[in-house]
Amino acid sequence: MTLVAMARPEPVVDFATRAPKADATGLPLYTVQVAAMFGDQGEVLAVKVAGEPAGITAGLPVQLAGLVAQPWELGERSGIAYRATAIRPYTAPSAVLEIFRAEFEGALAEGGLFVLTMHPHIIGHRSRIAILEELIRYMKGMPGVWFATHAEVARYCKATA
Repeated sequence: MTLVAMARPEPVVDFATRAPKADATGLPLYTVQVAAMFGDQGEVLAVKVAGEPAGITAGLPVQLAGLVAQPWELGERSGIAYRATAIRPYTAPSAVLEIFRAEFEGALAEGGLFVLTMHPHIIGHRSRIAILEELIRYMKGMPGVWFATHAEVARYCKATA
């Protein structure tokens, strides 16, 4: 399935007062019109998200995290309300690998420390695990690279300071 933003995020406003609506934590709500296309079919979904999604423009492929579909009914009318925990631009796994490699190469050239933080909702996809494995193979092939725990790095810094 391909997901494409159809427009920039729009603030959700109260129908009567036109005041911006917020979620329970106080974050402003936004709606993004997203075309969900699969095979020769498609549908446009109005997806609400708390907090303004960054970098979303019309025609941009997107990723939806934590998408929930909630049926609703009001008198004779009914439908499905869509809510996501996040909407972000889609980044191809090959581009992610390129970014990780560039960061590692920059740290290596400076003789510095490369720390890669892995958030489960970002790295926890099959394609991303494969690029992580490829990155580790690449890094192991570079001379002078040391894989260490935080504790080992701390001991090294203390000993050489």
